[in-house]
Amino acid sequence: MSANDIARTGEYPALIHLKGAVEIRTPACLPVGKNRSLVCDGVMILRADEATFHEDSGQIEAQGAVTVVPLFHEQANVR
Repeated sequence: MSANDIARTGEYPALIHLKGAVEIRTPACLPVGKNRSLVCDGVMILRADEATFHEDSGQIEAQGAVTVVPLFHEQANVR
């Protein structure tokens, strides 16, 4: 999570309020194969003017100009 201003209310699990140039990246995991095993390959990116993140549920409430990049593949760092 990143934003110009981040404020937490209370102890864990808390609400985290983000304002200004908000960006929240979350792993993108999909069930694949016969066993429907989760494979995490990339991230989803939410950008907004403001957002509230609920630590207990992972729910995000976004306000203002909101965009979501559904699946962004980041290249692994190979040395």
